[in-house]
Amino acid sequence: MIKILQRKFILTAMIAITVLLVVLLGVINVFNIVSVSNNIDSTLKEIVNSAQMMGSMGRNPFFSISDDNFDNGDSLENSGDYVDDSVTYFSVTLDEEGNAILLSMDGVSSVSQEQAVAMAQDVFENKSVSGTDGEYRYMGYTTIFSSGITYVFMDTGPFKDGVLRVVLLSALAGIGCWGLMLLFVSILSKKAIRPIAINMERQKNFVTDAGHEIKTPIAIIQANAEALELFNGENKWTKNIKEQTGRLSALMTNLLTLSKASENYEKPVMYDVDLAEVVDKNVEMFKEPAALKGVMINYDNACPCMVKGDKDQFARVVSLLLDNAVKYAPGMSEIDINISDTSKNMILRISNDCEELPACEPERLFDRFFRPDSSHNSETGGTGIGLATVRAIMEQYKGNASCAYEEGRISFIMAFLKAGK
Repeated sequence: MIKILQRKFILTAMIAITVLLVVLLGVINVFNIVSVSNNIDSTLKEIVNSAQMMGSMGRNPFFSISDDNFDNGDSLENSGDYVDDSVTYFSVTLDEEGNAILLSMDGVSSVSQEQAVAMAQDVFENKSVSGTDGEYRYMGYTTIFSSGITYVFMDTGPFKDGVLRVVLLSALAGIGCWGLMLLFVSILSKKAIRPIAINMERQKNFVTDAGHEIKTPIAIIQANAEALELFNGENKWTKNIKEQTGRLSALMTNLLTLSKASENYEKPVMYDVDLAEVVDKNVEMFKEPAALKGVMINYDNACPCMVKGDKDQFARVVSLLLDNAVKYAPGMSEIDINISDTSKNMILRISNDCEELPACEPERLFDRFFRPDSSHNSETGGTGIGLATVRAIMEQYKGNASCAYEEGRISFIMAFLKAGK
């Protein structure tokens, strides 16, 4: 039990820590990306402003392109007075027709002169003033040396590399912190959940011990009532004593079963069980009590339906469901039992007529000691934990219990894990 609670505590704590780290590192990286993007824009604007300032001072920062040296790819001279050594960029000036008339490529090795001109002409054709072209961020401005436009292309690769470094370092830091927190949570989790585990264990032991202690006086009272009937004959008092002790005995049995099923955190031992055989035996036991109420049980013997679980526990499930159906089915009605096959489960469906459907959600019927109509339950002798026991057993063996209302009928649907799954 402690190990199961410890794992759940660690899982919950690590989910919270993971969400916190993801949000924190996400905010840091988003802030860094926005900051770098703004830095790129401001750097590009500084380059453009420097070029414009030099132009206003009558200095041409660029050189003219001659057809000979451009076509031959010779080195071209650049004044470089406003070049920032920390960034790489080039500029191309186009005339009104989109022909290159000025070019500056100082220190740019990632693109050729032809590629640079082609990039500028593509931007010119798209009539764009600023934007991004691959690894380059560009901005255009008019120059006093021609009637065309000048485009400055700045390489953003170093900036993006910085962003990737921050992302990588933050991811490594996050993984490291996550690992350390997992270690700390694992060390502290056992101490954190120990009080809860102790209380749950005490509660389970209390129910078990109390149940066994109560069984003895119940058996003695019932035996004494039967002894009185042997000497004095049956009367309404001895009959009432026997009925109530029988009801109390059934309640204690269900409580012990429920406690064992719902609070047993150990993995149950699973066997192959023939569900059809279990249903057959229980139907035979309930045929006579049902016939006394004028209730007919409709069930066709099915072929072997192998499921995974415990035969005795599944027999208890079927017994509780049939007992519930016989108790609450009105006279001259029918109880229908059907077993169907799905890809993963064997489905047992037990349906019976109702004089009046419970005025509550179907799921509430599985709550412990829940009674939609206490007076009706008192008349039928219900304990209020039979269906809770059914669900606890089904969940213990990886199955599912559900309920559905139909027109004047109530159905309990049990999904058993098929053998081999």
